[in-house]
Amino acid sequence: MRAGGRVLAVQSYFLLDQDVLEGIRLDRSSLIARIRRRYPRFLKLRTLMLGCTAGEGHIARSAKLTAATVAKALSRGIVAQACALGAQMIVLKEFPRKARRELACFERAGFGRAPSMPMTTLDIDYDSFDDYMEKALSAKMRRDLRKKFRAAESANLEMTVTINAASFIDEIYPLCRSTNAPVSTSRN
Repeated sequence: MRAGGRVLAVQSYFLLDQDVLEGIRLDRSSLIARIRRRYPRFLKLRTLMLGCTAGEGHIARSAKLTAATVAKALSRGIVAQACALGAQMIVLKEFPRKARRELACFERAGFGRAPSMPMTTLDIDYDSFDDYMEKALSAKMRRDLRKKFRAAESANLEMTVTINAASFIDEIYPLCRSTNAPVSTSRN
């Protein structure tokens, strides 16, 4: 989201080719298989997935913008962004029930809401990371990781955990742009 040429919020999204028939076993001689030999993208939709690739989706927010304000701007601009990317379908992926009020603007803009399966979780029951490495990883993988950890230690890396990246946005946004990752910036 931009205001006066300054980026105020960045919303993550990704693209995928959604096979409408995913999960259906197609016999090589079926009508669909024969059609796909000639038209490989038959019943496959380029999809703009708004949210996180592996986890719960969250609408961007900042000290100056509420999630509802960002969601409203997204609901107005996401269709144009999807068209520009050649996406035929837009999905808000894995947004929690508590975000429904903030996301109601999408329904008012003509989007439909459909139930989905609950997110999967994986219980990793190890006493520590070292215990995980010892019990779950092969000797080669442990050796490779230790080598990478040593390289990281000598690189003087610093890690910061934050729940609000607003103070880092001027550094994060150019990094996103330089990786060719899709970044959506909506205007008010």
